[in-house]
Amino acid sequence: CACRKPEPGLLLQAARELDLDLTRSYLIGDAESDVLAALRVGVHPVLVRTGRGRSQRAKLAGLEGKFTVVEDLPQAVAWITSRES
Repeated sequence: CACRKPEPGLLLQAARELDLDLTRSYLIGDAESDVLAALRVGVHPVLVRTGRGRSQRAKLAGLEGKFTVVEDLPQAVAWITSRES
């Protein structure tokens, strides 16, 4: 199914239905599949180390520089807000 991450179907559907510019969007997640889905459609992925994030980080070793890593959701929000100010 194209709707299951890492396939980007849900992101593409959200973009259509909500008129989102994916290139100006962020996806915060705690899994390799979140990062991969975001990258496939030009969304900037933010990996949180909480939840599964700490263990999933190693699976993304070849993608350094293509996503941001933060400790938790509040830090992700602060990082995004600082970029958009």
